[in-house]
Amino acid sequence: MNWYNIWESTISGIFVVIFGGVSAWLVYTLGIKGKEKSQIASQRKQEIYIPLKYEMKRIIDMDYNIWKEITTPESNKVLERNDELVVSDDLYNKCQVLKDLISQYNSINMYSVVVDILFNRFKERYSQLYGTTTHVEYINQPDIEECIDVVDYEIQNFYETINNKCVIDNIMKNDIGYEEYCFQEQYVSPFEEYFSRLCASVLPQGEKMYSGIIIEDESIQQRAKTPAQFIAYGFNFFNIYNNDSRVNEKEKILNSIKEQALDIYEESSRIIRKIARKYEKE
Repeated sequence: MNWYNIWESTISGIFVVIFGGVSAWLVYTLGIKGKEKSQIASQRKQEIYIPLKYEMKRIIDMDYNIWKEITTPESNKVLERNDELVVSDDLYNKCQVLKDLISQYNSINMYSVVVDILFNRFKERYSQLYGTTTHVEYINQPDIEECIDVVDYEIQNFYETINNKCVIDNIMKNDIGYEEYCFQEQYVSPFEEYFSRLCASVLPQGEKMYSGIIIEDESIQQRAKTPAQFIAYGFNFFNIYNNDSRVNEKEKILNSIKEQALDIYEESSRIIRKIARKYEKE
């Protein structure tokens, strides 16, 4: 028996097994495992970064219309599911900043802004006409007897009338440029006509239209102008609206939202290009 040949064959077999194992490991690492990484990266690109990129593009390109509510489901998904998605801290933080800005933006209700402007005008002019916005009511009940100040029914009814989405939408459809022209030329504008009708709908009608009025206004005294017209005419609503602090604040936040969306858009685009170069380049 040739022990040398046996030993040589054994060593050769061991090397063959080792070499085969190493080769198999390299094939898995460089081939199968590499393919898995490529598939995962491509999947993340399709599920996270591309939708996020186009969502940011939509915000960047949106009109400067502060009446529109902004929603960002893809950005919110990054924040809500980051324990699964695991994006970079930088991208996560940018999405969080965007969410906070949008929350501030959406919290400013433009319908409430317009209602407040109209309601304040009505109360101011109503008070000039009738001297007050309240009346005294006498309460006589078994357990209570007193006089209390109660807001006039006209005030309450007017608030209920204008606190209506359709009413506000009708007002905001007016051409601001034409409204300004009418105001400068002292013409009655479409807004003033509409506002006058809203006021007239809650003020006394017919013979009672001028009863209780105390203001010394010649046109009112001669009944050339109705109380509703006194309230509505000469009211430069759109100028007051454009200078309202809430309107200006919402416009400012919208600019910040667009800037933040651009930042996220560029970051998403960079990641998409990186994945394409590393895993998808032919």
